[in-house]
Amino acid sequence: MRGLRRGTVLMGLLALAALFAVGADVPRKAGEFVIEHPGAKQELLSQKLKGKKVTMLAFISTTCPHCQTLAQMLSKLEKEYGKQGFQAILVAYDEGAVANLPRFKALFTDGVTLGTSTRDPVHNYLQISMIGPSYVPKLLVIDKLGMIREQYNGGDAYFAGGQEEANLRKSITKYLK
Repeated sequence: MRGLRRGTVLMGLLALAALFAVGADVPRKAGEFVIEHPGAKQELLSQKLKGKKVTMLAFISTTCPHCQTLAQMLSKLEKEYGKQGFQAILVAYDEGAVANLPRFKALFTDGVTLGTSTRDPVHNYLQISMIGPSYVPKLLVIDKLGMIREQYNGGDAYFAGGQEEANLRKSITKYLK
């Protein structure tokens, strides 16, 4: 009886782990997403992709130190690669995003598009579970044709080991060709 109970618990845990392990489909078409601009109009992602640019779309929290660092890096890289066809878009979706946005923009971004959203639309767009751990930042790399080619979660190796900027540059240059 005890072995049966352990087996049932183990099977349940494995099923739960499988649920979290299911990832987003990549590559996939960068479907429509609404970017809110507090005090201004809404903007559709497709409007930002019309210029056939390589785009890094980062979903962030305004209070996350890793997101703040990413915002600074993306601002720098947009200045460097912008004339070659690169753009960065940041979407803050933490609970205090609207209130924190002006301070975040002043401290961590310079010229990149910055908007807000809420958790459910972000998780739906990213094709990730609404339950379980959710690390930020979340990053999409979208090619000139509007296809999501890469998707990373804040806990991924892409953001670890001091190689974040090198990884960002590698992704940008790969799709600018």
